[in-house]
Amino acid sequence: MRLQTTIAEGIRLLDTHEVSRITGFSEVTLRRWRVEGSGPPFLKLGRGVRYHPAHVERWALDNLCIHPSARSGQERTHGTL
Repeated sequence: MRLQTTIAEGIRLLDTHEVSRITGFSEVTLRRWRVEGSGPPFLKLGRGVRYHPAHVERWALDNLCIHPSARSGQERTHGTL
């Protein structure tokens, strides 16, 4: 049985495996990003690493890329010029 880590407001914190499953990035990539100082913000609790779900979501949204044509309202359908 896995220990569920929670914080004051009752939010369940995520471990590396869960963030990997949610984001599609491997656990190895998440570990590398922690060493490099990139990737989603994390909490170091003793020897454990946990992620707040809202921080993972904010990190993902902060890295959202929108195609330039979508920003200008001039979306083109595939195959047209």
